[in-house]
Amino acid sequence: MPARIWYGVAAPPGTPDDLVAFLHARILRVMAQPETHRRFDEAGLHPATMPLDEYRAFLRADTETWGRVVRTGNIRIDSE
Repeated sequence: MPARIWYGVAAPPGTPDDLVAFLHARILRVMAQPETHRRFDEAGLHPATMPLDEYRAFLRADTETWGRVVRTGNIRIDSE
């Protein structure tokens, strides 16, 4: 099963939409700066941004995919 590593920013449930939109706009502004791109490139990372609705859909789909993998594989945490 192909897997990818990704990083994202999330706010707690119930965070007001206007605050989420404000934070999203600020993050997009930072991510668009050449210095930000340079630093990510130096770290071997390839950042991508997406609109909020796409990000939410991405999170739902990824959670469903990995939840299915865990259930199907009967994966458990080894507490020892």
